[in-house]
Amino acid sequence: MADEKANLKARILLDEASCLTEIPDDFLRLPASIPSSSQDPGVDPRMVLNGIPYHAVRQVYIPPNTRGRLQIKLTSARLTKNYGFVRMDPYVRVRVGNVVYETPTNTNGGKNPQWNCNLETYLPVNVESIYLQIFDERSFTDDECIAWSRITLPLAIFNGEAIDEWYPLSGRQGEAQEGVINLIMSFREIDPATLQRQQELVDQVDPELAAAIEASKQEIQQGPVEIKDEDVSEIAAMFPNVDADVIKAILEDKRGNKEATVTALIELSSE
Repeated sequence: MADEKANLKARILLDEASCLTEIPDDFLRLPASIPSSSQDPGVDPRMVLNGIPYHAVRQVYIPPNTRGRLQIKLTSARLTKNYGFVRMDPYVRVRVGNVVYETPTNTNGGKNPQWNCNLETYLPVNVESIYLQIFDERSFTDDECIAWSRITLPLAIFNGEAIDEWYPLSGRQGEAQEGVINLIMSFREIDPATLQRQQELVDQVDPELAAAIEASKQEIQQGPVEIKDEDVSEIAAMFPNVDADVIKAILEDKRGNKEATVTALIELSSE
């Protein structure tokens, strides 16, 4: 009886071993691609429209009314004062047109933070400056804006030069009294062939989208709004704790609409 049980157990073990040897090589592995007879095997058919892979359009898509590609390297800053309770962890927020970027936080950077952060973005037409703010990252309270600056894009970058410059910062200490920040800026025009290739792809993928993009190109471009000093002073009287540069930046963003600017400042103050 004992021998029969031993033989039965041995057969079960052999059967289990046989099953294990028959497991396919791709067991529990995600397939590298989804084969398709009508397209490249490495392209997911769900990401294809009208025979054009989505990534082919995404890689060359350039927003309408784009002047070119702006490259900014934010290297470091020399700040006048440490506003942290124990230490200061600065990071930079940069606005180019309607797009906002942030650098990583330089932990314990203090008055001499270093970021060495590269930013590359499309530069819209009629945008002649960028606006940046330096924040101190806080753990238990809201991050504090400790310095800011509106920087006019150097004309030399549009001639193919790279400009390495220190720019003054404003803040509680006063206008251009909060230290300096180092930026390296350059500009690259868009290759017309790239624009043509994008248009061809969009035409094939979505004719309605192509028509919408073409219509947006034909729209009359809005030029920069001239902000009057008296408008800034009028709003500054209502918000004495807000710097004039911040008020002017919001006025420009709201295209001179004072009511919208006041509303935005109220929301900003209540945060």
